[in-house]
Amino acid sequence: MKRNALAALSGITLALAIGLTAIGSATTAYAAESPGTVVAAAETAAKPSILASSPRGLTVTGVHGSSVTIVTRSGPGSTTPITKSPDKSGRVTFSNLIAGANYVVVHDGKIIGSGTPVNAVGSATDLVVRTTSKNNTVKLDWSHKATKTNGGAGVTYVITAKPAGGSGKTVTAEMTGTTTRSSSAAKSSMLSGLDPDALYVFTITPKNSAGTGKSSVARMERSLADITGIKSTGATEPVVVVIEVEPAEKPVAVKPTEAKPATPAPAPAPAPGPASPSTRTIYVCPDAYTETGSGVCEKTSAYTYTSIGYTYHSEPNYVQVQIGTTERSHPFDGNACGWGTLYGNTCYEYTAVYETRQQGTNQVKDATPAGYTDTGSTWSKKDAMPAGYTDNGSAWVQTAAKVAKVVPA
Repeated sequence: MKRNALAALSGITLALAIGLTAIGSATTAYAAESPGTVVAAAETAAKPSILASSPRGLTVTGVHGSSVTIVTRSGPGSTTPITKSPDKSGRVTFSNLIAGANYVVVHDGKIIGSGTPVNAVGSATDLVVRTTSKNNTVKLDWSHKATKTNGGAGVTYVITAKPAGGSGKTVTAEMTGTTTRSSSAAKSSMLSGLDPDALYVFTITPKNSAGTGKSSVARMERSLADITGIKSTGATEPVVVVIEVEPAEKPVAVKPTEAKPATPAPAPAPAPGPASPSTRTIYVCPDAYTETGSGVCEKTSAYTYTSIGYTYHSEPNYVQVQIGTTERSHPFDGNACGWGTLYGNTCYEYTAVYETRQQGTNQVKDATPAGYTDTGSTWSKKDAMPAGYTDNGSAWVQTAAKVAKVVPA
């Protein structure tokens, strides 16, 4: 970074440059008979673009030649400048930055913009789907805090109602946090155009510039017509999503991504009074999982083993065989002749002579193979741990998060 650019940081306020589109295509020449017609043009260099397209990262494109430096002044003091050189395509990526901090970007000694990295967006919680006075409309409430560190008003929510049986149309809409109070944790929307006789799986999926978060799921167990007691008339309405961030705010209509075509409807019967919410959402462990005393969903799998039978090899069996005796003599000294024989004045002693000879073979068990243990009847080895499990010392264990389940109130 050049000295004059760093000196300018304290007095400059820059707008966030996230989302700029680089331009750099050549202008195509064309011929015409009238004077002044453009016949050729030089290729325009791509403008720099600063994107927060990965968690805690910034990507700068359209920068060629000299290095790029970023530095932030959010919080007390400023961070140490980070400098990197762009690749051949004019792209440079900075990672492990401070989420929510505003980074000034300098290239060729000039400030070219600023960007704010964000954390990966987390999932929504407390999703509850309630009936309304219409049998084709539901109200969805959930919690999700949109903060500066995860994108703030840039966080959007994809709302989906998918028929549980796999047949029928999926209703999808997107809610954008565009209001000044959209950072409130409480979120709400109305979704209409549903089939009153169908069972739906509802999902809320948060998104920010760095990616898509995990979906929160709620499942119906009874149809809207069954719950509200309002039978289907066969008429359908366009899908409408109304954003209600807080009760004090005016609902904002959001154009849906998919809608059923409107058809002429017979004269409606007198509208019944509002139906009381008759469902609630609980959170339970998925099938095959058991909730522990600490509230964790666990599934255990007993160890499995691989066993092999003993193998043997032959070894020679050796024995000692007497093949004769040796004689030793010495003058009798007046003492006992031991085990020998006295002839005259000479003591003769005899000693047995042995020889080692092979007498057949013995069957000897081979050494225990590497990684196996000897159980007394076979060699055994514990199998490899399955993917996705951990070993708690007595079994393989897999954990899972609880899932939402809509049940009668």
